[in-house]
Amino acid sequence: MRSDTSFVFIGESLIRIEVRFYAYLREITGKHSESIILKEGSTIIDALKLIIDKYGEHMRRYILDDEGQIRNNITIAINAQRIDRARIEGYPLNDGDVLVIIPPTAGGIND
Repeated sequence: MRSDTSFVFIGESLIRIEVRFYAYLREITGKHSESIILKEGSTIIDALKLIIDKYGEHMRRYILDDEGQIRNNITIAINAQRIDRARIEGYPLNDGDVLVIIPPTAGGIND
């Protein structure tokens, strides 16, 4: 039996991460946080895609700009460490990581 919290499903290793939601993101999700399961080797972008797919267009428009890039006013942190924008795309996630999507402190998007 494995001693870590990763999972194996049909020959694939999986990881579980926690995603935390603040401010308006809590209104979209109705949650403070949730656990998601991803393939081992997944990145921050993979996790964001899963969250956007789950919560739909409103979440996508809140996090991403018209070009599909993370909005400049959204900050991403892993395990309480802010991730530099240049590193987000290829940043690997590990089992047990905590991903925080930090919305703007004021303002947001216009509907």
